[in-house]
Amino acid sequence: MNKTRPTKVLRRHVGDWIFGAFLAPFVAWLIRLFAATLRIEVEGGAHYEAARRCGRPLIFAFWHEDLFGMAMGFLRLGTGLRVAVMVSPSRDGEKLARVIHRLGLQTVRASSSRGAARGLLEMKGRMTAAATAEAHAAAALALDGPRGPRRVAKPGVALLGRQTEALIVPVSFVHSR
Repeated sequence: MNKTRPTKVLRRHVGDWIFGAFLAPFVAWLIRLFAATLRIEVEGGAHYEAARRCGRPLIFAFWHEDLFGMAMGFLRLGTGLRVAVMVSPSRDGEKLARVIHRLGLQTVRASSSRGAARGLLEMKGRMTAAATAEAHAAAALALDGPRGPRRVAKPGVALLGRQTEALIVPVSFVHSR
């Protein structure tokens, strides 16, 4: 019988509770502070506005490496959309989900390797529910998964777009200094 296991599990739960109660709000505050200091230039903004005006749901497609940039963009540009972001169901994903929730975005817990089909169905349901509530629905999905290969698109965005008749808005970021 292993007596060290319960202590390890207890530490993990206490650490998760501390992160959720104190660190997640602090990290979200830091991200908001950092976002306020950025100078953002938008290219192709007219295409985005045209996509919004058409009334169909939107899917923001980005590379996994641009996740932080996506958060900055939503904070600074104030999209006014109900955006659902797919986040891994892992323990690290739980921490990321808590921070994302503090930033005002919704999360769907799935990844390309764990629960992808269920996650896409949940995203579809959220986008459909928002559309019936006459709110503009949107999803944000990384084209490539965290395991890679880097910058090789997986079919999730295309499948979700087809199922929801959403417009796919490709988003990319270039950082300097």
